[in-house]
Amino acid sequence: MSRQEIINRLNQLSDSQLKQISDYIESTFSGERMELNEEQERLLDLLNHTIDSGRGDFSEKHDDYLYGVQK
Repeated sequence: MSRQEIINRLNQLSDSQLKQISDYIESTFSGERMELNEEQERLLDLLNHTIDSGRGDFSEKHDDYLYGVQK
């Protein structure tokens, strides 16, 4: 995900969601380990297994990628 995509998503968050993200960022920079719930732990674990392919949204051409069919 690009920096701009992250910023766009941040703009869509509620105030309470934004506060959670802000708290997490602050704890990261301070070196503290923030307590996370199970769902948050799973989401962060997913980030550890992702790569930046340099491509945009793969869903735009999912038929091409899965079946070799052009729209």
